[in-house]
Amino acid sequence: MSVPRRPTRRTRLATAPVGRLVALVVVAASIAAGCSRSAPTSGPAAPGTQPPVGAPIGTLHTTTVATGFERPTFVTNAGDGSGRLFVLEKPGRIRIVAGGVVAPEPFLDMTALVTSTGNEQGLLGLAFHPDFARNGRFFVAYTARNNDNTVAEYRVGNDPQRADPASGKVLFGVADQYPNHNGGMLAFGPDGTLFISMG
Repeated sequence: MSVPRRPTRRTRLATAPVGRLVALVVVAASIAAGCSRSAPTSGPAAPGTQPPVGAPIGTLHTTTVATGFERPTFVTNAGDGSGRLFVLEKPGRIRIVAGGVVAPEPFLDMTALVTSTGNEQGLLGLAFHPDFARNGRFFVAYTARNNDNTVAEYRVGNDPQRADPASGKVLFGVADQYPNHNGGMLAFGPDGTLFISMG
């Protein structure tokens, strides 16, 4: 019987300026007990109370914008006024959708750097710098080939439809011996701080 090695943290922050970078490590825990559903009751909830579990809260409508992605994990926009959507594909590609049309070439292809063999591994997060339209900086979260949960910074190339793969700079990697609960959400707060979640 083999004993799994104790996880080690290898956290490296790049010395290049990246604004205020804060790593928020979120550990997910399932609390199944006590999360049972009760039967819905009729009538609206009293003011100041929560509606009963299972009560309808509105109508949700979906619209297909584009198809043909390989295991999409996230969609966002750059906030640059272009109206483009950026779709992450689990194996390591960022695809652009403009006017309902998927660009033939990926914005960035990181498949050589990303492992996606585990169901929850792969290219997981993308956040564009608040001043992306001017500086072309963006950040990605992914599972590296060595299974580290990794955050890296990239820049747009001369063509605004393509990132410069050579601009990639790993900001840090956190060792992870398990293929699940990887987190990966990236988001800038209103003060310009980049928040990073890891599982």
